[in-house]
Amino acid sequence: MDNSNTYAKMCDCEEIQDLLPKLGQAYNKKNFWASFIDTEDVSKSRSIFLPRQDQIQDMMRKYYAKNINDDRPLDKWFPEGNIGLTYVLKEFCKFADENSDLSHKVKSFEELWLKFYMWEKYKYFWSHEERWIRADK
Repeated sequence: MDNSNTYAKMCDCEEIQDLLPKLGQAYNKKNFWASFIDTEDVSKSRSIFLPRQDQIQDMMRKYYAKNINDDRPLDKWFPEGNIGLTYVLKEFCKFADENSDLSHKVKSFEELWLKFYMWEKYKYFWSHEERWIRADK
């Protein structure tokens, strides 16, 4: 599980933080949060939701299923189905191949999967200024 400062910065956006209520109570809060300490102003310190790789993969399956109006329960996607793990992995591999320059810059699979999620869903990329930027800007 990546709990680096870079990954925390990447997750510290409303697109990710707003997902927590939707994920439900099944997730143990202790395992998916990191303390973010603002050294300039301790009153700004807070906890940030850090999704694990499997959670990001699940977010991708839900995103793809919504796009094709597939309302089957997640457990019905395996082993067959339009939006099974094979489909998600195939799309991930295409993203990784098309963005091979990213693979040597990331420090964890969570970071790479988060970049994939933010690109697929929002067309955001992680900039050198360490923030998400929409591709059309």
